Amino acid sequence: MSALESGCWQPASTALLKVTILYTKLMQPFAIGQKADAFNFSFLFLLMNTSATAFQIRSATTQDVDAMFKIRTSVRENSLTSEELFELGITPEFISAAIKNSSCAWVATVDNEIVGFSMVDLDTACLFAAFVLPEYEGLGIGTDLIKACESELFIYHPVAWLETAQFSRAAKLYRYLGWGNEAQIGEGDVRLEKHRN
Repeated sequence: MSALESGCWQPASTALLKVTILYTKLMQPFAIGQKADAFNFSFLFLLMNTSATAFQIRSATTQDVDAMFKIRTSVRENSLTSEELFELGITPEFISAAIKNSSCAWVATVDNEIVGFSMVDLDTACLFAAFVLPEYEGLGIGTDLIKACESELFIYHPVAWLETAQFSRAAKLYRYLGWGNEAQIGEGDVRLEKHRN
């Protein structure tokens, strides 16, 4: 059984990993045998003061829906109010029913607080939501939420798709994760696809 199948998935601390990579890159210019004591001291100080944010990805439940709506209305890009979501037919009842009917949504938690979520439409092979609270951006949470979606979508479909603003940070992340075959769909949005490996 995979970590995703078990419903819980805990990656290594992304913040700590970033600091380690930074240290490795910065140490490369130092020749073997040269003293770098001042640099090493600075790095150790940085390492000791880096708050490594550990997060978990798990399947969403109906009890998570309120937190998911709070996140959805708090994002910096593609922000919508609760009223705008309701006008689109995206209501707590709709999301709860979707979660009850299939494995279609995941949440990211930090210290048991929900800080991000993602959702798919398994019938149409669409990844239609991946959002993280602004204060938790840049930690790899969005990437792992997207990977959870991909894993589920590719069980049922050879190709998945999504729509997003062409020049958004989200679009850059999707492209980085291998989404392509980009097509303009109007009003500054694009459709991206990803094929099952």
